[in-house]
Amino acid sequence: MRAVVGWAVTIMLLLPCSVLAQDELDESLINVAPTYDLGELARAVNYSNIQKDIDYLSALPTRLTGTRGNLQARRYLKRRLREVGVTGIGSEEFDALSPMSRDEDLPATIELGGGDGSGGALRLEPLWPNLVRPSLAPPEGLTGPLVYVGRGDLTAFDAKPVEGCIAVMEFNSARAWYTAAMVGAKAIVFLDSDQTIRGEAEQKFSEQPLSTPRFLALGDSAESLREATADGATPEATIRGGSKLTAVVGENIYGFIPGTDPNLANEVVVLSAWYDSMSVAPTVAPGAEGAGSVGVLLELCRILRDYPPARPVMVLLTDAHGLAMGGIRDFVHRRVTVWRTEKVKPAAEQDLEPLHFRAFIGIDLSSRGTGVGAFYKGFFYNYYDAARFKFSDFGTACRDYGWLLAREMGLDNEWSLLDCINTGVDRSWATYLPGRPCLEAEAATLAGYAGTTLASTGDIRARVDTHLDTSDAMDHAGLERQARIVAASVPNLLCEVIEDAAVGLFSADPDDGYVRLHGGVFEFGKSLSFHPEDPVPGAIACWGRVTKTLCGVRHIIMDQVDDKSHYELIGMPMQTHNWAALTEVSAFLVDEDTGDVIYAPDRGPQGARQYRFTSFALDALELGKDVVVFEARQVSIIDTIDPGHFGILSGLQVLDYATKAEPFRWGMITPSWTDPRIPGDPEPAGVIYGEPGARLLILLRPTFQTPRILLLNATKEMPLGEGIPVDETPVISNLAYRGAMDMWILDESRMEEFGRFGISDIEASRLHSLATGALAEATEAAEAGHVSKYVALARRALALENRVYPKVRGTANDVVHGVIFYLILLLPFSYLVERLIFAGRTIMMEILGSLGIFAVVFTLLALVHPAFRITATPLIVLLAFILMVLGTAVAVLLFRHFDQQMAELRHESMGTHSADVARLSSASAAFSLGVGNMRRRKTRTGLTCATLVLLTFTVMSFTSVESHPKIRKLQREIAPSYNGILIRQPNYGPFSEYTYSVLEAEAGGVYPMAARSWTLSEGAALRSAVPLRHGSEVYEAGALLGMGPDEPRVLPVLDTLVGQGSRWFDDTEEDANTCLLSTHLAKELGISEAEIGQASVEVRGVSLTVIGFFEGGRLDALRDLDGEMVTPIDEVEQANLRRRGEAQPEIQSAQNTGTTTEDTPHILGAQIMILPHRTNLRLGGSLRSIAANAGSDEAAETLQDDLVQRLDLGVFAGYGGRTFYCNAVTSATASGIEGSLVPILIAALIVLNTMLGSVYERVREIGIFSSVGLAPAHVGALFLAEASVYAVMGAIIGYLIGQALAWASVNLGWFEGLLSLNYSSMAAVGVTIIVMGVVFLSTLYPAKMAAKLAVAGVERRWRLPDPDGDVLTIELPFAMHREETLGLMAYLSEWIDAHADYSIGEFSSDGAHLERVSDRSEADPYYILRFMAWLAPYDLGVSEEFEVRVMPTDEPGILGAEAKIYRVTGEPGAWVRSTRAFLYQLRRQFLLWRSFSPSEKARYHQAGQEVTAVGEAHHAG
Repeated sequence: MRAVVGWAVTIMLLLPCSVLAQDELDESLINVAPTYDLGELARAVNYSNIQKDIDYLSALPTRLTGTRGNLQARRYLKRRLREVGVTGIGSEEFDALSPMSRDEDLPATIELGGGDGSGGALRLEPLWPNLVRPSLAPPEGLTGPLVYVGRGDLTAFDAKPVEGCIAVMEFNSARAWYTAAMVGAKAIVFLDSDQTIRGEAEQKFSEQPLSTPRFLALGDSAESLREATADGATPEATIRGGSKLTAVVGENIYGFIPGTDPNLANEVVVLSAWYDSMSVAPTVAPGAEGAGSVGVLLELCRILRDYPPARPVMVLLTDAHGLAMGGIRDFVHRRVTVWRTEKVKPAAEQDLEPLHFRAFIGIDLSSRGTGVGAFYKGFFYNYYDAARFKFSDFGTACRDYGWLLAREMGLDNEWSLLDCINTGVDRSWATYLPGRPCLEAEAATLAGYAGTTLASTGDIRARVDTHLDTSDAMDHAGLERQARIVAASVPNLLCEVIEDAAVGLFSADPDDGYVRLHGGVFEFGKSLSFHPEDPVPGAIACWGRVTKTLCGVRHIIMDQVDDKSHYELIGMPMQTHNWAALTEVSAFLVDEDTGDVIYAPDRGPQGARQYRFTSFALDALELGKDVVVFEARQVSIIDTIDPGHFGILSGLQVLDYATKAEPFRWGMITPSWTDPRIPGDPEPAGVIYGEPGARLLILLRPTFQTPRILLLNATKEMPLGEGIPVDETPVISNLAYRGAMDMWILDESRMEEFGRFGISDIEASRLHSLATGALAEATEAAEAGHVSKYVALARRALALENRVYPKVRGTANDVVHGVIFYLILLLPFSYLVERLIFAGRTIMMEILGSLGIFAVVFTLLALVHPAFRITATPLIVLLAFILMVLGTAVAVLLFRHFDQQMAELRHESMGTHSADVARLSSASAAFSLGVGNMRRRKTRTGLTCATLVLLTFTVMSFTSVESHPKIRKLQREIAPSYNGILIRQPNYGPFSEYTYSVLEAEAGGVYPMAARSWTLSEGAALRSAVPLRHGSEVYEAGALLGMGPDEPRVLPVLDTLVGQGSRWFDDTEEDANTCLLSTHLAKELGISEAEIGQASVEVRGVSLTVIGFFEGGRLDALRDLDGEMVTPIDEVEQANLRRRGEAQPEIQSAQNTGTTTEDTPHILGAQIMILPHRTNLRLGGSLRSIAANAGSDEAAETLQDDLVQRLDLGVFAGYGGRTFYCNAVTSATASGIEGSLVPILIAALIVLNTMLGSVYERVREIGIFSSVGLAPAHVGALFLAEASVYAVMGAIIGYLIGQALAWASVNLGWFEGLLSLNYSSMAAVGVTIIVMGVVFLSTLYPAKMAAKLAVAGVERRWRLPDPDGDVLTIELPFAMHREETLGLMAYLSEWIDAHADYSIGEFSSDGAHLERVSDRSEADPYYILRFMAWLAPYDLGVSEEFEVRVMPTDEPGILGAEAKIYRVTGEPGAWVRSTRAFLYQLRRQFLLWRSFSPSEKARYHQAGQEVTAVGEAHHAG
C-alpha cells in the first residue's frame, strides 16, 4: 500500500492543474484520518480573543524592534502565552539595527516661517532610510521654501522656486520624489492619504544611500501644510529631527506544549509567528495584519491545551521580521546551525542547548486572503525548486484536510486549505502569493530542516508596510474564517501519522545552505602599511540589494561592527540555493549628526579588487570577507534614465580628473537588478564616492556599452571637463541638462577640430545642430521657470547628443586607426628608403638610417595629421604603436628561437633531411635584389614612384567612405486605427515605468497619450490567474489591463462599454480605485448592471469600485497600429507555439527586418479587468506599450521621424491610411571611385610598361638566377617584391604629401575649397589596397614572363616512364663525383632509417640496406641501396621494393643514379601515383646533399665506410 500511494502522489505531481483542481478531487484519494473532529475544532475558535490581541498590538504606535511599543508587545505576549497554557516560556535576545528617532513622541518637526518658531512646529514622521542614509536633518535644520507639487508631475514644478526647496507632494505619487530631487529639492514631505497601499509605500525609499531626506505628514500636520501651500504659496520652512540607524536588541519569545505520544517525543514541531511591525514610516507602524497571525497562533495554543497534540510543540514568536527576518535567522543560527554536526561552528561559546526539531510550521495570515495555502518556500530566499518533492506529502495532507474542511464548513475549496506545494505544470506556488511575502519557515528549510508555512492566498496585503495597516482596515470575517481553518487542521497535522506516505509528513530533509558571513571593516591607516588595519568603529556591514523590500520585509541584512570592528551576517543562501551566482558585502559609516555617509566601500585597486568583497560566491557554509572602506564624500546622481530606450543606466565608470584613469580610492552604488523571478524596475539613481578634495569624471552607460551620459563639468576651454568636485556636489541635479551640455561641449570641441582638417559628418552635424537648438530652448525655459519644458528639452537634447557622441567618437577613433595603419606601413617604408638612398654597409648603419627616416616621417605626420590633435595625449599614439611593434617583435623572436631549437633537435636525431627555407629570409633577399635593381635605374624608379604617389594622392582626394543614416519604413498590410505612433518592446517585453513619464513630459501636452500595463500571474509561461473577489464569489481573471484616462482619445474603447451608467475613469484621486469588468467576469462574480457604481471587486487585497462593464468580444476586435489586440498576450500559448515551432517571427531589435507577429495569442477580453494604469502599476503590473494620437497625417509622420531619429526603439506609425514599422538604420557608401578610374588605369599601364622593360633588360640576370638554382616561381617573385617596394613608397609618400597639402589648405588658405582628404581608417586601408592592387596586378604579367625565361628549378616536374609490368626503372637526373658517392648513399640510408617502424609522413620503411658492389671490369666500385617502402596514403595499401643504384657513367670520375622499383601490393594506378610523390621526396634529398659543406659530406662518407665494412664482414662470415 505504501508503494501504491507513493506512486499515486508522484503521478499526481505530473498531472496538469486542471486534473488536480481541488473541487474535482475524488474523496477516495484522501489519505488522512483526523484525530479530532474538524468541525468541533473550527467551532472552538473564539475570534474575540484574536481581535483583542490585534486591537492591543496595533494600538501601539509602532512595534518596530527596539521601540517602546516593541517592548510593550513583548511583555503582553509573554503574559498571553501563560494565559493560553504554554509552559517553559523563555526568550533569546539578539542584535539588530532599527531606524530610531531621538524622541519617539516627536520624531521630526517642520516649522513654518523660517525656523524661528513663529510659525509653530508640526509633527513629521521620518521615512525609512535609503539603505544606511537616514531621513535626518542636520543640527541646524533644513531650511527652504515649501513648494507643493501634487503628484509630482513635472508641470507642477513650473513657475516655482524648486532649487533648494522642500517639496510637498501627495503620498500617492509613485516614484515622483526622484523627480523632485532631480530638479533640486533638498527634502521631501509627503502628505497623508487614506487610499495608500503598499505598492506606493515601497517606492518612497531607495536601496541606495541617496542624501534626500523624506518625511510623512499625517492628519493635522498634512492639512496645515496643504493650507500653507494653497494657491501656489511657497513659505519658508525648516525641518528638524529625523531618525538614524541605531543598534537595538531584539527578542524572540518561546514556550512549549507537551505531546501525548511517547513514540513521537523526538518529533518536536515549531509553530511560529512574528510580532513586530513595519511601515515605510517606522514611527507609525500599527501592523494589524501581522498582529493577526500572532493572535491566531495564540488562539491555536489555547485550543491545543484542550486538544493536545501527539507531537511536542515549541511555540515561537519572533522579533525583527521586518528587518530582513532577523529574529528567525538568529533563532535558526542559535538553535540549529551552531550545532550542525560535522559542519561549521562559530567561535563564540553558546549557552543554549541544541533544538532537534522535526519540522517548522509558520503561521503567516492576512485578513483579505481567499484561503490558506501550504507553502514550502516564500520570496525572501526563493531558493531553487529542487527540494519541492520532499514536501509533497505535507502538501497532500493539507489538500486532504482542505477538502474535508470545505465540506465541513460549507466553503468553496478555494476558500479552504490548499496544497500550494504540489502545483500543476501550468501554475506555480507563486501565483497564490501575489503579495510576495517572506515566510519565516524559509530560514529553517535553508538550514536543512522541514520548513513549511500556512499562509493566506490571493492577497497582495495592500495595507502592509503602511501607516494605514490598522485593525479597522482589516477584513475580520476573512481572518476569522482562516483562523478556523488553521485551528481545525494544525492539531490534526500534529497528530498525523501517514504510514503509506511516499516521503513522510515531517520527513523532508532539504540540503543545508545556511551561510554565515563574517569579517572586519578596516581602512588603510596613516602608516605605510600594505594592509588595511585601522578599525572603523560604528561601521555598518550590509549584504543584499537584490530586492530592497518584499511585503514589509527589508531584504538587506545588516550588522554593526563590534569594538574590534568585526561584523557577522547570518542566514545568507548558499550559491547552490540561490539564483545569483555572485554577491557582495559592503560597509558604511554614517555621520550621527547629519546622516551623511562619511566612509564607503573602496572599489579601487587596493580595495575591492584586492580583497574581493564586491564579487564573490557564497560557496561555503562559513565565509570570511574583510571590507576595505575609505573616508569619502558622496555624490548622488538622480534621473539615470537611458535617453535612447528609457532603461536604467546601471553601469557607472569613474575616472580621476587629473589622470583620466581609475581613482586610487573610490566607490559607487549602482541600481541593482532585481531577482528576475520578481518583476520590478531598478531605481533611476546611483551614488558615487570620492576622496575629500577629489574631482571625478563620471560616465553612465548600460552594462558594457557606449556611455550614454557624461558628467565632466566641461567648459569651452576644457572640453574634457574639470571634474565633478565631490566636496561641493552632494547631489547632481538636473542630470539630463548637465549631461547633455557636457556631451555637447565635448562634441562641439571635437567637431570644430575636425573642421580645421576638413573632416565632417553630415548627419552628426545635423543632429548636433538640433541638440544646440534644444539646449538653447531649455536654457530659456529654465530662466523662465518653466521646469517641465526645461526638463523635456534637456532630455531631448541628451537623446540627440547620444546619437552624435558615438559618431564623433567613432570618427576620432577612425582617424587614429588610420594613422596607426600608416605607421605600420612606415616600418617597411623606412627600411626600403634607407636601402634606396643610403644603403648602409653595416647592420648598425641600416638600423640607424631606418630609425632616422621613421622619426622624420613620423614628425611630419604629427605636424600635419589631425589624429595628433584630437587625442587627449598625442604621445599615447606613438607609445601604443611602439608597444605593439615591440610586442610583435618579441613574439616573432620567441617563435623563431623555438623553431631553431626544434630544428637542432631534429638534426641531432635524424640529420638534415628537410630544407626549411624561411619565408622571411626569402622575402628579405627578394626585396634586397629589387631595391638593388631600383638603385641602378634611378630615373625609372623616380618616375614610377611619382606615378604611384600621384595615384595615392588622387584617390585620397576624390574618394570617400561615408555613413548615411535613414529612417527605414516597412509598410504593413493593415489600415491604421488612428494617426499616430505606438511604441512597444520586441516580444512584448516590459518597459521601465519611467518611459511613459518621459514621453508624457515631452509630448503629453500636445498629443493624447495612452499607457497600457499588464498584470499577470507570477512566473513565466504559467497560466495567468488573478483572483477576483466579490462578496463570497471568487473567480480568476486572466489578467489585469491598465489603461490611461486618455485611452478613449486614442482607441475607441468607449464603443466596448455596455450597461447603463458605464463610463471610463478620469485622472482623479477619486477614480484611482475603480475598474471596468467584462460582462463575463461580472456574470461570474454575480454583479448586475444595477450595481454599477456601487459594487466593488477585491483584487489582490485592494477594493475597486466597478464603474462599468465592457463587451469582451468588442475589446478583442480593437486593433492597434501593430495589428495586434490590446489585451495581454497569452504567455502559455505563446510558449507552446514556440515549442512547436509555430510562433511567428517577432521584432528582435531596431536593426531587424521589421517582420512582426501576426495573430499572436492574446488573453481574450472576456477574461480581462480594466483599471487605471497607475493603480495597475501599484498592484504589481508592468508597462507594456505607449500610444499617441497625433491627429493629422502630417503630425503623425513628424512625430514618427522625431522619435526614430533619437530613440533606439522601433516605432509603429499610422498615417495616410497606411501603417509602418520604422527604425533608424545606417549604411556606409564609397563615393568618388568613378572619378579615379582614369588615374588608376594610367598608373597601371605605367607600372606594366616599367616592369616589362625591367624583365627584358634583365634576361641575362634571370639566366644567372636560374643557373644558381632559383625556381621560375622564385624568379617571378623577385619582380613582385620589387613592385611591392613601389607600392609601399607610393602609398606612404602620397599619403604624406596629401596630409601636408590638406594642412596647408586649412591653415594657410592654399587650395581653399579645392582639396579635401578622407582621414578615416577605412579610406586609408582602401587607398592602400587600391594602390597595391594596381601595382601587383600590373606586375603579374611581367612576373609570369620572367618565370618563363627561367630554367626548371627544385620543384619542376619530370615525366616518369611507363612501368614494365610491376617493375619501374628510372634514371635519376643527378650526377656526382666518385669521392662523394659513398657519403651520399650513407645520407640516403639515414633518411630511410628515420622512417622505419612508423606509419606517418610520406612513407614508412623496414630500414635501409646499403651494399658495395665491385665489378672487376670497372676501376670504380658502385653501391646499391635497398629497402621496403609503404607509401602514403596508407589506406590504398601500396608497398614496393626500392633499389637505388649508383653506377659509373661515360665520363671518368662521374657517377649517375638509377632507381628500380618493384610493386608488391596496391592497385597499379595508385602505385604509380604514390611512387611519383615518393620520388619527389627522394629528389629533394639529392638537392639537399648539394648544399652540404665538405666537412658534413666527409662525416657521411666515414659513416658509409663503417656500414659497408660491417656488411662485407657479414658476407665474408
